[in-house]
Amino acid sequence: MYTQWYFTECYREGEIEDWVTGERVTPFNTFRWYVLILNLDEEKEADLDFTFYYEDQCPAKASYKLAAGRQGVVYLGPDSANKPDVPLDKRFGMGIQSSAPIIVQCTQGDYIHGSPVTNNMVTNMFLPGPLGDRHKVWHYIDSIVLRNPSPLEEREWITLLNPNQERAQVTLTFLPGGMMQHSTAEVRMADPTEKPFEVKLEVEAERIRQVRLHEDITQVQPNHHYAVRIETDVPITAQATRRIFERGNYAFSRSMAVLDCIPTGKLET
Repeated sequence: MYTQWYFTECYREGEIEDWVTGERVTPFNTFRWYVLILNLDEEKEADLDFTFYYEDQCPAKASYKLAAGRQGVVYLGPDSANKPDVPLDKRFGMGIQSSAPIIVQCTQGDYIHGSPVTNNMVTNMFLPGPLGDRHKVWHYIDSIVLRNPSPLEEREWITLLNPNQERAQVTLTFLPGGMMQHSTAEVRMADPTEKPFEVKLEVEAERIRQVRLHEDITQVQPNHHYAVRIETDVPITAQATRRIFERGNYAFSRSMAVLDCIPTGKLET
């Protein structure tokens, strides 16, 4: 129990479209990641085997040892002389297999280039394994891509991690919604005629795949609320991420949010 953990995505933002000028822009910020691990066994040292999953290459491996009853931090930033010998300058997911029970979380920091102070930061837990039928269906409820004349601009994407040795067949279902009205108890939708729609895609074996809602899925309407269902034929993990920018200024993001995806498939008996 608690010897297998997954984290779907640590990311380095690539070029994005400036919605003001239409040009492609590369953000100037720096990302740093920390994996924090607690060995729950107070008598046994933990052997930790890390697997790094990518969009465009085979998995990479790294190993660590963590003393009994201790907390350890693995720094995965690009400027560390002690980082593992694996690619960290691109988007990646992680799996950890331990010889002893552990608890794992990830802290991600976003720094303005050259500044020692974090611009924004988020901390969230790894997902405990092993993966099974429960992890073939996922939901997350807070999906919206803001695109309007205000200075606030948001980008949102879903990342899927397929740690299996076979390809994953995935169906994304977008369920439109809207604001609940206190006086009438009704939902006020941006478009009352909008219907749920599906998007089918694949995730290669032992790979991650990013799906950008603001660019890749044309059916997603800006400024419309959705809940999203993710269904697959093999167990995967899923994570949604939102980056908030000042319109026209993409040197760094103003804030970021990791939107929790919940596994809702059949429970193993």
